[in-house]
Amino acid sequence: MNNPFVPTLAFLLVLLCGCGAPLPTEYGAKQALLQDNLIDVSNEQKINFGECFTLLSFHKTGGQFSVVNGVKFYKLKFECEAEFRKDCIWKKAFFQPAVVSSILSQKFIEDCKREGSFVKTGVRQKMTGDVAYEKLETGWEQTGLHWARAN
Repeated sequence: MNNPFVPTLAFLLVLLCGCGAPLPTEYGAKQALLQDNLIDVSNEQKINFGECFTLLSFHKTGGQFSVVNGVKFYKLKFECEAEFRKDCIWKKAFFQPAVVSSILSQKFIEDCKREGSFVKTGVRQKMTGDVAYEKLETGWEQTGLHWARAN
């Protein structure tokens, strides 16, 4: 007897058992951004993103899955809007914004203002970025994070 439910059941079992861990989530990428470290250029101390910015919005804009030499990778792309909680310098020489401290020379701050890289507390900024992951036996592990001003 041919039972029409057997192929359907077999397909569902393969899906449930063979896929492993689900892809990284928007929530996980948001947490990675909030925990990312910035550098205070005045004293070289690390501070995290959440100390410098209030995240107003965050959403996934895409994702790319790849396999290289049998290793699985995933890159989650995102857009967000954040409000500066501190005065910051956003220079191309830095990968990410650096926090301004009163120790910095007034001339340096004035030069940054002229260049348009000095950002005052309360300014809102749209940003784009991506979080890279590698699939391990225990699940997905973050291997990279890049973000910058949106054009």
